[in-house]
Amino acid sequence: MKMIEVDGTEIQMVTAESIEISPGQRVSFLITTKNDTNHNYLIHADMDPDYFDSVPDYLHLNLTATLKYSELSNSKDPEPHKWNSIPDTDLKPLDKKQYKAPDKIITIVSDIQEADDGTTRGLINGVTFVPPKVPTLLSMLSMGELATNPEVYGPKTNAFVVEYNKEIQVIIQNAHMDPHPFHLHGHKFEILDVGEGEYKTKNKISTNTTYDNLIRRDTVNVPGQGYAVIQFTSDNPGAWLFHCHNVWHMLFGMRAVIVEAPLEAQRTIRNITESENSLCLAAGFKTTGNGGGGIGLDLSGAPNSPNLINFGIHSKGVVALVFCVLSALSGTYSVISYIRALVKLQPEGA
Repeated sequence: MKMIEVDGTEIQMVTAESIEISPGQRVSFLITTKNDTNHNYLIHADMDPDYFDSVPDYLHLNLTATLKYSELSNSKDPEPHKWNSIPDTDLKPLDKKQYKAPDKIITIVSDIQEADDGTTRGLINGVTFVPPKVPTLLSMLSMGELATNPEVYGPKTNAFVVEYNKEIQVIIQNAHMDPHPFHLHGHKFEILDVGEGEYKTKNKISTNTTYDNLIRRDTVNVPGQGYAVIQFTSDNPGAWLFHCHNVWHMLFGMRAVIVEAPLEAQRTIRNITESENSLCLAAGFKTTGNGGGGIGLDLSGAPNSPNLINFGIHSKGVVALVFCVLSALSGTYSVISYIRALVKLQPEGA
């Protein structure tokens, strides 16, 4: 197979024996057919078990089809599968782009935790996304100068405000055991680095580092308990969702919004039409104001989310444990004292 395109970016052709593709990613490749029809060949796709909390017995992770040359030919025995796909960072676009040092660095920590209402929640920097009462784009357009303040968009929106035409670097640290394919709307980003473990200071990419023609995609797979570093140019004003492309992870809160060049958006984006306004109102959204539907920084009406369960032993738990132990010891002492008193009351020889 020869890979020729990823996520809409044409690349320098590269030969691959296998291709790894995550939810949200796309790949184009060429296959050169044989010059004879003596055999048919099996082609197959394998689901990665790392994407499952557990793999049920009835689920077949291998999907197989036949590349058929002739109805009269037998299928050639398949070769053992090799997981030797090409890393994103080894791919090179045909359309070269010169790397620029970042103007702003955003750090995102993704995780999954349990909430006190019994639900599982996806997190970005400890916050599970809850839709605001006013769509973020409409808050951008209606809040004037305050649109540059991330607080305007609500406490559960995970809004990151960036200025116009800047180089924005995003460090994604995955604190969860599952891999997460992160997808950014409105952009193709450069992929600077992907790796296992924690993105420590010694690994950090220097602002003086130069790169030769980095691959550009709109989705990057962040390994379980690993990291990825991406970078894009904020030249597309708007409100762009940034989320895990495992859809159920996105739905339970693993998403953020890049609020890109809000003042430039106010200057260049038209006001919403009457039909768009009616559509928002019918769906229960307001069309002006902050994320809580209010004015200024009054976010008293902003949606909230359930509290996360704070697992582990904490100060209140320690106090409760101490009193439980003391109560148990007191009860044990009372029982022993009562038995001793009964023994003393028994007549001699009884």
